[in-house]
Amino acid sequence: MLGSLVKWFHTAPRSQDDDNCNVDVGDRMFFAITNQCPSCLTVSTRPKSEEEKERSSRTVYCTNIQKTVTPDELINFFQIYFGQVSHVRIMGHENHATKIAFIEFMEASGAIAALSSSSIYVQGLIIRFDP
Repeated sequence: MLGSLVKWFHTAPRSQDDDNCNVDVGDRMFFAITNQCPSCLTVSTRPKSEEEKERSSRTVYCTNIQKTVTPDELINFFQIYFGQVSHVRIMGHENHATKIAFIEFMEASGAIAALSSSSIYVQGLIIRFDP
């Protein structure tokens, strides 16, 4: 599943002659690995099946999440303000000040409500939402 494909990856310094690589030197980035070449990874984010398309319409990507926030706290928070949550996945790296999360709602209306909101604070930080 997604967990086996998703890794935090610290890119190695790229060479000057590698003009096709779109990864900046030293950037810490999040990738779904579809190519084994560590210096030129490609990202595949498009849903392939109808089930994946339907799930992605109910999922919101969140950034700027405090390191101390637990999945249960996010579930409770999102259910109070936006609707029933079916799944939460929090990811982060010890060298980063904050975490990211994928919040999957039971219905697309929950994702729409979250994406329509602004200035939502959880443990003192404003959470940013993306589809």
